[in-house]
Amino acid sequence: MNNFEDPLPVKILNPWEVNIFIADNYRLFFRDGVIDDNGYYLYSSLFAADSKTGEIVAEKKMVEGYAKVAVSYDGKYICEYYEDSYRIYKFDNDVFIPLYSYHNTEYSYEICQFSYTNPNELILSGGNETVVFDVSTLREKYKVGGLFIVQDPITGNYACLDEFHNENSLLAIYDNTFDRILTRIPFSQYKYPHYFMKNRLIIYGAGYGAALDLTDYIK
Repeated sequence: MNNFEDPLPVKILNPWEVNIFIADNYRLFFRDGVIDDNGYYLYSSLFAADSKTGEIVAEKKMVEGYAKVAVSYDGKYICEYYEDSYRIYKFDNDVFIPLYSYHNTEYSYEICQFSYTNPNELILSGGNETVVFDVSTLREKYKVGGLFIVQDPITGNYACLDEFHNENSLLAIYDNTFDRILTRIPFSQYKYPHYFMKNRLIIYGAGYGAALDLTDYIK
């Protein structure tokens, strides 16, 4: 079970790079580049490799070296994002096609990821709001107050800080269309990684972890 057949090595200059995505078991996307003696990127590129052969099939130089990347699970859309801006590309026939760019003058982006249940939905969050952007129509689809924390990959439900989290320390669980809040729970340790699966929420704090079954509270 733990033995992989015919493992395929792919050369990455910076082995500590964590932004690696495999899409549809066909294309492998990763960011790589050249770093100077002080640890800063001189330049950075997004690569697409054939996950069957290891061959690099496409490369796109990033606007800045500190870019981060999000890829839709079907490998069709890529978002290159920074603190104050993002750029969306469509990946078609091994070509990065620019679709949309936006510069935000109000706040910095803390979260940028594609939905686990809809590859056309890009989740953007910063300041005290969460936006779901439809990359197929290039229009904002949903918008709520509060910082995005995590999405349930099975139900598509969203967990976001309550809009008034600084006052009430609550986490709001939304349905997968942001139409309604299903429940709210006390929540303060939002700087740690958390996991959400089939309405089971696993949260971490300083030296502790807790698992919450929200099934009975989500109707």
